[in-house]
Amino acid sequence: MKSTGEVMSIDRDRGLAYLKSQLASGNKVPSLGNIFVSLKDEDKQKAVPLIRQLVNLGYELYATRGTSTMLYNEGIKTRAVFRISRGRPNLLDLIHDKEVQWIVNTTENGAEAMVDEIQMRSKAVVSGIPITTTIAALTSTVEGLEDRLAFNSGCYKTPKASLSHGNSAKASLPSLTRDKHDFGRFEVCSLQEYHRHVKK
Repeated sequence: MKSTGEVMSIDRDRGLAYLKSQLASGNKVPSLGNIFVSLKDEDKQKAVPLIRQLVNLGYELYATRGTSTMLYNEGIKTRAVFRISRGRPNLLDLIHDKEVQWIVNTTENGAEAMVDEIQMRSKAVVSGIPITTTIAALTSTVEGLEDRLAFNSGCYKTPKASLSHGNSAKASLPSLTRDKHDFGRFEVCSLQEYHRHVKK
């Protein structure tokens, strides 16, 4: 919608649809690079399997000290930095030095956290760095990144555990194919452009 800047994306997979929506809205998630992670206490354990998947995909991590300690205890290595209001080096230094390509930040309540978030968001927007601010969004992004990697490598999906519910239940997912309906699957285009191609 032009009035609010909303976009809609379509795919057989929720993760890929979400990933394309981020691309269309200018919040493009990098395929590799360094991620800055800072999580509020209630999100820390929920995020562990997602962060582990990002490491498996080849990303490296910076984290605020509390998040870094939690991840270390879970066997995940990070480079610790200060919160913006508590010292340096911090996220603003990482952005200035072009050391971070993606920010994952779920914010605590309180004035200090709010001031930090305002500085973080303004600096990230100016620098063109994507920001993920909820566990739900992180879940969909990780699923999309995994699916895109599988598609690009020619691998088909196999049933996998749902990351979003944190349980061992298996969910059968549709396989990825390489037919005419995959035209523009990872590109932003109008529905008219897509249908012009698949009708050929």
